[in-house]
Amino acid sequence: MNPRQIYLILYLTLFSLSFVLARQSDPKLKEIDDYILKVQKDWNVPGCGVAIVKDDSVIFEKGFGVREIGKPEPVDQNTLFGIASCSKAFTAASIAMLVDEGKIKWDDPVTKYLPDFQLYDPYVTREMQVRDLLCHRSGLTTFGGDLIWYWTKYDRKEVIRRIRYLKPTSSFRTQFGYQNIMFLTAGMIIPAVTGKNWEDFVKERIFAPLGMANSNTSISSFKPGDDVATPHNEHEGKLRVVKWMPGDNLGPAGAINSSAHDMAQWMRLQLGRGTYRGNKLFSAGVSRTMWTIHTPQQIGEQSARLVPSTHFSGYGLGWGLRDYEGRMLVDHTGAVDGMTSRILLVPDEKLGVVVLTNSESPFSSIITRKVVDVFIGVTKMEWNTLNLLQKHAGDSLSAAAEKKIEDSRIKGTKPSLALEKYSGTYSSEMYGDVSVTVENKNLVVTFNATQDLIADLEHWHYDTFRATVRPMNYPFGKGFVQFILDKDANVTELKVDIPNPDFDFKELELKKGR
Repeated sequence: MNPRQIYLILYLTLFSLSFVLARQSDPKLKEIDDYILKVQKDWNVPGCGVAIVKDDSVIFEKGFGVREIGKPEPVDQNTLFGIASCSKAFTAASIAMLVDEGKIKWDDPVTKYLPDFQLYDPYVTREMQVRDLLCHRSGLTTFGGDLIWYWTKYDRKEVIRRIRYLKPTSSFRTQFGYQNIMFLTAGMIIPAVTGKNWEDFVKERIFAPLGMANSNTSISSFKPGDDVATPHNEHEGKLRVVKWMPGDNLGPAGAINSSAHDMAQWMRLQLGRGTYRGNKLFSAGVSRTMWTIHTPQQIGEQSARLVPSTHFSGYGLGWGLRDYEGRMLVDHTGAVDGMTSRILLVPDEKLGVVVLTNSESPFSSIITRKVVDVFIGVTKMEWNTLNLLQKHAGDSLSAAAEKKIEDSRIKGTKPSLALEKYSGTYSSEMYGDVSVTVENKNLVVTFNATQDLIADLEHWHYDTFRATVRPMNYPFGKGFVQFILDKDANVTELKVDIPNPDFDFKELELKKGR
């Protein structure tokens, strides 16, 4: 070992020791550390990475728990997690850099750079501007069209092409509708302008200058032995390991993988209004644009009652915005199969916190809110208790809803046709083909474009069948499939309704081929 290596090891050891001692001596950080351990246990979170930035310094970065249940490898500050939709701010910042350089204007029409871009409404297609892609006001519903990309065979261009068949649910620029595919479209403007794909642009213009050496834009970058967390979620009441979702076809909307340490540098850049260690990546002007509400959101009655100090809420460009205890909060959450994350900034306090987890729970939001309360001296709300109560209430409502469904079943009916008559190919312009086949004297629905998305059907009543989705990454559970017959008793249409928070199967409009 040469002297330089010895010096580096000594330096890192002393740095780690001083960091631990500082955390132990700061009562705020000790309170947060203890709180994380408690909440992690309450929500059965295998592992998490947490970083806190204050006054342009990283004052806390630490891993908790393990990368995978049943295995000893611990999470540390460099463990990679999928940050999912927290990636959207990276895409917005990339566009902002090009605005600074005069290569793009926020108000340029999207078709100036992507001539083939098309939505269902020709007027919206023509009027859609670059900034509209980044603030969820397209007229499409929240998560609309997400079945096009989720675990499908379609690449980015094909995902964007198919969105033209999705009908809007509100007028253009009038309502908030959280849209992954619009952010994907925004990312595709980057190669159209620079000749460099979104991945390379983010790596060269953001990761490299911030020293985010471990971060990447695709799970294909993972190598055996890398410090990477494993995704988990609950299925039938038990925590399980799930597969990493390949997010390449969604890229700019949610494909970044990062660590607590690397995300701390991103927070420093954001709190520095585009400047990091004296290096300006984007201007304060475009920072203000990204942190200005473009799409207002209504504060619900329950939220207003629980947090009366919040008077406004909305979405900027890649960031959520609201006020809290007289301060503006800038934040975003992220959720991908088996992982959830949140980044929360308080610019007035020069404070930022990021929480990355390898499970699906409100853990990241609970911890980020706790950190803010500790640092601004607020003790009004016990976020963990509130979320636990909400979960218990939700479980009770789910059980009651399931009983109501069972009570609605009409007994003593049978299908109008022999099962073979329902089989065939049903097509959706937006999604593609869905196959219905007979297996072991029961109907099975296969969503051909989506890996592992298969549902077994059991007769419910008349021409409606109960659909049970086979186990896959996303715990879809049960829903219904209804076959529509014409006057001649020919099956013409398939209606699918599998209720869940993220995907709307009713969008598919599946017609049977002849």
